Amino acid sequence: MIALTAILAERSVIRYSPAGVPVLECLLEHRSTQLEAQVAREVEFEIRALALGSIVKELARVNLGTALAVEGFLAPSRKGSKTLLLHITGFDRLPAAAGEAGGTGDHPAGIGGPG
Repeated sequence: MIALTAILAERSVIRYSPAGVPVLECLLEHRSTQLEAQVAREVEFEIRALALGSIVKELARVNLGTALAVEGFLAPSRKGSKTLLLHITGFDRLPAAAGEAGGTGDHPAGIGGPG
């Protein structure tokens, strides 16, 4: 499992897989301060993400710029690709200040979670 805080920066329109499953692609922006070897490190990145199924309608209603706590897993963007895509399996909206501050604090900020 991957858990991170991020801002919803971009979102596609809902499309449907050949099997009729709703699909939503988006771009997430993460910014936080992490402790590494007892030294504070600024972490900032963008990651492409994908939501499938029932979560799509809820994510489609989230305004761009909204801070989210996202859970999911990483997988290749397509078979044989070395590019990774975050598959979103759950999310919660965060207070605006959490996103502006980069998602630091008690919530899992940055890529983490138990394997």
